[in-house]
Amino acid sequence: MNIDKLEFQAYIDRLFDRLDILEEKIDSLQRKKNCIEGEELLDNQDILFEFNISDRSLQRLRASHKLLYYLIHGKANYKLSDVNRYLRDLLREKAGCKARQRQISPKKARKGQKRPESQKRPKENKTKQIVGFTENYK
Repeated sequence: MNIDKLEFQAYIDRLFDRLDILEEKIDSLQRKKNCIEGEELLDNQDILFEFNISDRSLQRLRASHKLLYYLIHGKANYKLSDVNRYLRDLLREKAGCKARQRQISPKKARKGQKRPESQKRPKENKTKQIVGFTENYK
């Protein structure tokens, strides 16, 4: 059987097309495998790498129920939406702490601006007493 060069090239092209189709199907199956309810799943290594935290820190987040996880074949997996929710809550918590700190601390004058006379504090003459003599400082 004699095959000319053009037929052989066409055969190889069809073979590669079929391989490409199979590769796409395999990729789609792998993506579906790493999904729950259409959401992407992250494993421990993904979380540790993305957030630069230790194994123990991740374990603490799971134990305190701050980060929801799913055990699939004995392996902890996390929904991307659950991770985003945890980060959003964490940022709100930190922003709330800063807002409370701002409310407690007195307002400071900006550089170049002077406080009105009504807001100025009276100057105190602070005295530091050391055994034997007294020293004034400002």
